[in-house]
Amino acid sequence: MAMGTAFVWGVVTFLAEGFANYKLNEKLSKFFSSQKEFKQELYQVILATLTEYEEKYPVMSDGDKFPFYDSQAIINELLKYRLFGSAIDLDCLIEEFKKNDHIIIPSKSELETFLNLFYEHIQGNIKLRNLEIERGFKEEIFCISTKLNQLSSSFQNTLASMETSLKEEWKRQLEAYKEHIEKFRPRTALELLIKLETAIADSEFTVNEKFYSKLHYWKAGCYELLTQFPEARKEYIFSYKKDKANNNYKKKAAYAYYKSGKLEEAIRLAKELKEADDDSSVIYFILLFENKEGSLYDKIKILPEYVRKTNEFKFLILAYVRDHENGPAELREYLIREFEIEPIKQLTFDNFYTCVLHVDYANYVYIQNGLRFEFTKRTAKSPEWEIIYKETHKLVSGLKGSEVENIYQGAFFLYYLADYVVNDQNEQLLEAKRYLSPDNVNGAMMLANCLQFVGYEKEALEVLDFVKEKYEEVAYAKSFCFLKTGDIVHYNLAIKEFIERLDCITAFNFGRVLPVILKLFEHENGVCFDWDLCLTKTFEVEVHKEIVKVLQKIFILPDDADINVLYQLALKEEVSYELKGIIAYILILLGKMELAVSLYRGFIDKKICDRNLFYYIQALYYTKKDNRELLVLMKQWREESGRVDRFILSNEYVLRRKLEDWKECLSIMEILYADDPLNERVFSNYMVSLHENDAFDKIKELKTNLSSIRFTNVECVRDVTVILFQQNFQAEAVEFLWQYAMDRENRGLRLLFFELCNQCEKTVFECFEIVKPDSYVEIKYEDREENSIVYINPNKESDLQKALSGHSMGETVLVKIPACDCYLKVEIVCTMNKYLALYKEIQLDAMHPLETGSPIIALKADDVNDVKSIQDVFIRNFGPGEDQRKRLIKEHLAKYKAGELSFFMLAPLLFNDDFYRTYCVLTTPEYGLLLNPHIDELKEIDLAGKEFVLDFTSLFCLYSFYKSESFNYPHQFIIPKTVADFVKNKVVEIKYSPKQAGVVDICLDKVVPVMYPDNYKEQVLAMWEDMEQWMSVNCHVEIIEEKLDDLREFEEKNSEKHRFWLNYVMDYKYILNRPERILISDDALFYNDCIQDKGGISSQFYLKNNFDPNIVAKGLLRRNYIGVFFEKGFLIAEFVNKLSGKETVFSRCLDSLHYLLPDNAGRCIETLSLFLREIYIGGLVIPDLNREVIRIFVQVLKGCCDVKVFLAIERRLRNDFKLLGTKHDEILVNLMAATKILFPDTQGGGML
Repeated sequence: MAMGTAFVWGVVTFLAEGFANYKLNEKLSKFFSSQKEFKQELYQVILATLTEYEEKYPVMSDGDKFPFYDSQAIINELLKYRLFGSAIDLDCLIEEFKKNDHIIIPSKSELETFLNLFYEHIQGNIKLRNLEIERGFKEEIFCISTKLNQLSSSFQNTLASMETSLKEEWKRQLEAYKEHIEKFRPRTALELLIKLETAIADSEFTVNEKFYSKLHYWKAGCYELLTQFPEARKEYIFSYKKDKANNNYKKKAAYAYYKSGKLEEAIRLAKELKEADDDSSVIYFILLFENKEGSLYDKIKILPEYVRKTNEFKFLILAYVRDHENGPAELREYLIREFEIEPIKQLTFDNFYTCVLHVDYANYVYIQNGLRFEFTKRTAKSPEWEIIYKETHKLVSGLKGSEVENIYQGAFFLYYLADYVVNDQNEQLLEAKRYLSPDNVNGAMMLANCLQFVGYEKEALEVLDFVKEKYEEVAYAKSFCFLKTGDIVHYNLAIKEFIERLDCITAFNFGRVLPVILKLFEHENGVCFDWDLCLTKTFEVEVHKEIVKVLQKIFILPDDADINVLYQLALKEEVSYELKGIIAYILILLGKMELAVSLYRGFIDKKICDRNLFYYIQALYYTKKDNRELLVLMKQWREESGRVDRFILSNEYVLRRKLEDWKECLSIMEILYADDPLNERVFSNYMVSLHENDAFDKIKELKTNLSSIRFTNVECVRDVTVILFQQNFQAEAVEFLWQYAMDRENRGLRLLFFELCNQCEKTVFECFEIVKPDSYVEIKYEDREENSIVYINPNKESDLQKALSGHSMGETVLVKIPACDCYLKVEIVCTMNKYLALYKEIQLDAMHPLETGSPIIALKADDVNDVKSIQDVFIRNFGPGEDQRKRLIKEHLAKYKAGELSFFMLAPLLFNDDFYRTYCVLTTPEYGLLLNPHIDELKEIDLAGKEFVLDFTSLFCLYSFYKSESFNYPHQFIIPKTVADFVKNKVVEIKYSPKQAGVVDICLDKVVPVMYPDNYKEQVLAMWEDMEQWMSVNCHVEIIEEKLDDLREFEEKNSEKHRFWLNYVMDYKYILNRPERILISDDALFYNDCIQDKGGISSQFYLKNNFDPNIVAKGLLRRNYIGVFFEKGFLIAEFVNKLSGKETVFSRCLDSLHYLLPDNAGRCIETLSLFLREIYIGGLVIPDLNREVIRIFVQVLKGCCDVKVFLAIERRLRNDFKLLGTKHDEILVNLMAATKILFPDTQGGGML
C-alpha cells in the first residue's frame, strides 16, 4: 500500500469509528445498559463460535504455525460486528492472515463456514439480533461510505504528486521500524522514527495530526523498552494531545500524568475514561487517589474483585510500592498473597512488556521482599519457581543478543537462578553471577546462598564482597563459606562481626546465634565464640538471653542441674520450634538422650522427615526404649526422606535382624548396597538378607561381585561363605573362603574351611599325576616324621621345586641341600590343587595344635587298625566330659519331673536350645511330658472368636495329631517368629549337614556305635519340611517389635548365650497382650510363671473341644503326656484292655491322676472312686481284685503327704460304696493297706 493510501485509511478509520458510533450508541442504549454489557455479549458469541468451529472442523497445528481461528486477526474482524454487520470482505481477511507467517491460511469456503456459524450464534442472541445493524444502519453506512470514498479520492489526488522516491523512503522506514521492533531493537527503531519525523517535517507535505499522534505513540513504546521512562511519558502525553479521542492514548497519558506528579490531570482523564465505560485497571488505580482520606489498602479492598485479581492492577500497585520505599506492609502482603502469573504462550512485541512485568513481579515476591535465607537448606523447587523459569526463559530467548539485553539483566539473572532451582543446573549459578546488578542486594544474598550450598564457596564470597548493604547478613553468610572451606580463622572473625553489627539480637537472629554456639558443643576444631560480647547485646526475647547464660555455664563445666535448667527453658512458649530442635540436639551431644527425646516429643511433626526427626530418631535409638515407635519412624525415614542415611539404615537393620524381620532387612540392604556396593559389611548383610528371603537368582548375580571386595571382617567372610555353600554354590564358597583361610591367624575360618571340605562334593579336590607348575605337592622327608606341603610357584623356582617338577606320586627324588652340599631323599606323596593342599595343611597343623594354634585337635591311636585302640582314644579324651553331660541331663530332667524346671528352660540346658529334641526326650516312657494341672479349671471359657497362640509344646503336639490322626484344624494359629525360625533353621541345618552313618555313645568304660538307617537324613529332612509346610498353611507368623525394649536392656547385662531364651519369653509376653488371644501350652511352669494372667489352655483342652475327647486323651497318653484329663468310662475301657492283654494306656492314666491330684483333688478323687465302684460291681473277672485295687491306690497316691487328700478319698469311697454291703468295708480295708505301703514307718501303720 502506498504511503498516501496509508494516510487515507488512517483518517478513514477514525472518521468511520466516530461517525458510526454516534448512531450506533443510540441503538445500543435501547438494549444494553452500557457499552461494556454489549462487549460482554459479543465476546460470549465470539468465544462460542471459536469453540464450536474448533470441535467440528479442527485444524492440526504444524510446528510453530497455528489455525486461523486462533489468530488475533479473525477476532478483530468479528469485533467489527458492532460497526459493519456482516459485510466482511473475505479476500481482505485472507490478505490480513498472510501478513503473519505463523497462521495456517484457510480457503474461502472454510472462512464462509466459520462466518456462517458466527451469524447463527448472533441470531441466537436476542439482544444482538434486535440491534438489526445491517438494516438499521444501512443508510448511515452508505452515507459514511460515500463520504469516505470522496475523502479517499481527495487524499489520493493530493498524494498523487508525492508518488516519488521520498514517499517510498518513508514507507521503507516504516517497514524497517516494524522489523526492528519485532526483533527487540528499540534503539534502532527509535532512530528510524526520529528520522521519519524529521524527514516529514523537512518536507512541505502536511501530515494528519492523528498520524503524528501514532508516530509519537510508537516513539513512547521505544523509550519504554529502553527504560527511558520520563521520555516515554512525554511522548504518551504528546500522542494523547494530538488525538484526544483515542482512549488508548488517553489511558497512557493518564498514567503518564500520574507518574509525572500531575495527579489532577490524571484523575480528570481517568474519569473521562470511566464515563466512556472503560473498565481498565489503570483507571481504577488512578481514581484511588481522588479522595485523600483513608488508607490505600482499604480503598483497594472495596474495588471489584475482578479488578483486584488482574495482573495489570497488581503491576500498578507494585510500581507504587517501589516508588514509596517499599510501601506499606499491608500492600506488600497483598502483592505476595495475590501473586499469580498467567503464562503467555509465545513472546511477541505486543506481549513483551507484560512478560517483563511478570518477571519483575516474581523478582519482587521471591527475591526482593524481605527474604530470610537459610544457608543449610537448598532453595526449594515449587510450582511458582517453575512458572518463573518458563516466563524468564521466554523473555531471555527473545532478548538474548538484542539491543536491550544489557537493559534487562535482571531477567537474565532470574532466569539462570530459576534454572538452578527448577532443573538442578548448578553451573547456571555462575551465569547468574554475570548478570547480578549492584543494587540487587537480596538477589546477591540469595545467589551467595545457592553458590555455597552447591560448593562454589569462592564464588559466593566474591558475590558477598559485591554487596554494600546488610553488613550483618553478609558477615553471617561469609561465615558459612569460611566454615565449609575450613578457614576457621576467618569464620570466627565473620561471626564476631555478625554479632557486633547487631544492635539487638532479635528472635530471628537468635536463630542464627544458637547454631554458632552449637558448633562449640560439636567440638568443631578451632571454633570460638565471644560469650561476653553476645551477652552485652539487647535481646528481643529475654528467655533467649537466659539460654545463652546457661549454655555458657554448661560449656565451661557440664552439670546436671544446669542441663536441667536448659531443658526447662527450652520448654517455654517463647522458644520457637527451631530453637527447641537445636537445644534438643545439644542435649544429645551432652549424652542426655531421655531429656532430648522428651523435648522433641513436645514439638516435632513425626510425619515430616526433617533434621529434627532425624535427631529424634537418633536420641530414641540410644535410650533403648520405645523401639516399636523407633522402627516405625526409621521405616518412614527410609521410605520418605529421599536420603541414604547410614546411621538410621544400619541401626534399623540391626534392630530388624534382632527381630528376624528379613523382609524389611532386605529393603534396607537394597538401599545401602546401591549406595555403597564395595562395603564388605553391607555386602555380607545384603547377601544374608537375600538368603533369608530365598532370593536365589539375586544371590547368583551378586556372587559375581565378590572379587571386587577385599574382606577384613571374619564374620562377614563367614556369612558370605555359609550362604554360598547353602545356596549350593560349593565351588564358589570354597574358592572365596580359601584366600582368607590361608592365613594361619584366622583359626575360625580355617576350621570353617575344614568343615566345608568335609561336607562338599569331592570334585573340588583335584589330584594330578605329575608335579606341575601352580600345584601343591605333599612330600615326606626321609628324616622327618610329619609330611610337608610345597607350592610349585611358576614364577619362582627353587632347588626343591626343580627336583620335584615332572615326577609322579610315589616317586622318590634327591634334593640338594646348598648349606651342606649334600642331597636328601624326598618322597612325593601327592600332587594336588590348592583346596586339597589347604585341607591337608589344616590336618597336619592339628597334629601339633599347641605349636600351630590349630582350632582342630587330631587324636592319634596307638594302632589305627585296632578297634580297641581307637575306642581307648575316645574314652580317654571324651569319656569324662560325656559322663558329666549325661549326669547333668538326668539332674535337669529330675528337676523337670519334680516341677522345678519348665520345658522352655529345659531345652537350653539339655540340648542347646533344641526344643524338638527336648520334646522327643520328654515324650518317652522313661520321662513323660507334664501338662499344666491348672488349665482344665478354665473349661467354661468361651473359645468363640478367639485367636490361639502356639508355643513349642502345643506346636509339636498339634502337628503330631495332624500326622497321626489326620486332624484338620478349624483355626489359623498365631506363632512368634522365634518359633517359626526354629523350624526353618532346622530344615536348613539338616539339608546342609553331612550324611552320617551314625553316632557313637561314649561312656567311661565303652564306646557304643548307634547306626542310622540308610535314608535317615532324608526321613528327618522330610519330617521338618512337612512341618514347615504345615505351619505355612495353619499358622500366622508375627514379629513382636515391642520386645526390643527388653532385648536391648538384657543384652547389656547378659551374654549372647541366653538370647534365644529371652527372645522366646519376650515373644509370649507381648504376643498375648493383643486382645482376644489365648495361649495353647503344655508347659506347666512357663504358663504359671510367665503368662498366668494372660489366659491359656492345654493342647488337650483345645483338641477335645474340636475332636473326639477319647481319641485326644488316648493320643496324648500314648505320647506319654502326664496330666491328661479323662472320664470314668475312658479309664474303665483302658482297664479292660489291660485285663484282656491289649494295648493300653491304663498305667499312664494312673500317673496322670497322681500328677493332677494336688491341684485337682476333687475331680481326681471322683473319677477314681467311680472307677473303683464300677470294677467292683461291673461283673469283670479280675484275678486277685483286692491286690489290684491296692496297687492302683499306691500308684495314684505315691508321694502325697496331705492328710486332707486321704480323708477326702475316704469320705468319697464311703459315700459311693455305702449301698454295696461288704464291698464298702473291703474298699476301705484296701485303702488302709495302700497307706501302710506308702507310709510304713508312721504311727498306727498308715495315714488313716
